[in-house]
Amino acid sequence: MTRPLRWTVTIAATIGAFLLCLWLGHSVSFGWLPHADSDRWALAAAFAAVCAGVVGAAVGWWAGQSEPAPAVRRDHRVTQTAKASGRARTLQVGGSQTERDTPAPQAGDEASVVRQEADASGHAEVRQIGRDQHLPGA
Repeated sequence: MTRPLRWTVTIAATIGAFLLCLWLGHSVSFGWLPHADSDRWALAAAFAAVCAGVVGAAVGWWAGQSEPAPAVRRDHRVTQTAKASGRARTLQVGGSQTERDTPAPQAGDEASVVRQEADASGHAEVRQIGRDQHLPGA
């Protein structure tokens, strides 16, 4: 469910909870409740506001959650060719460069075709990474 739709559900649930509790608070009569109609409406409105706040907080927490990460493509294909000379440095990453916040994919998780070629001379450095590179941190 998209985030705007979740917030729409949150607002509708909060308003619905308020109206339901307002009706319930005004229509139920116990001996210890006030008998004047204006006092009953005031008490019902306070009850409805508290209940709607609880519902809004709970459903709002759900609506504020981040969306799940997109699925990794199964047909991951990488072709990397690098040529460096002198003191050049080359870094090529065939996946994403992220901080490690999810477990790294295990071997065989996705079909992957990686072709890497490098040509370096002198003091040149070539780094080629065919999958994701998880940076230190988090």
